[in-house]
Amino acid sequence: MDDYNNSKYDILEGKEKCKNEMEACITCERTMHQKAKVSLPISIEPFVVSGKIKARCCGDPKVSIDCKDNCSYVITQEICIEIPLKFGVSTEINEEYVECEEPYIEDTCND
Repeated sequence: MDDYNNSKYDILEGKEKCKNEMEACITCERTMHQKAKVSLPISIEPFVVSGKIKARCCGDPKVSIDCKDNCSYVITQEICIEIPLKFGVSTEINEEYVECEEPYIEDTCND
């Protein structure tokens, strides 16, 4: 078996030889971990739009006469007011982004 620490192999040749002959290489595995926060900003803006307002009379008017003065009276009419409203929201989805923390070897994602 060749000695890969020997200077006759440069780094690229040693790497290629290791890829082709895995038994000839001593390897060490490590797993890196990194926490990241992935965000998608969404804007929501409510709105209300009113349509044309309409009014209509409901029933007959009522007349109240002032007993002290026959020339004074009050007319009361019940009316129904229609106010058409449209409620909704406008939304905008903005570009997602990620905030990465420092990479590390210890697995702290199980916290």
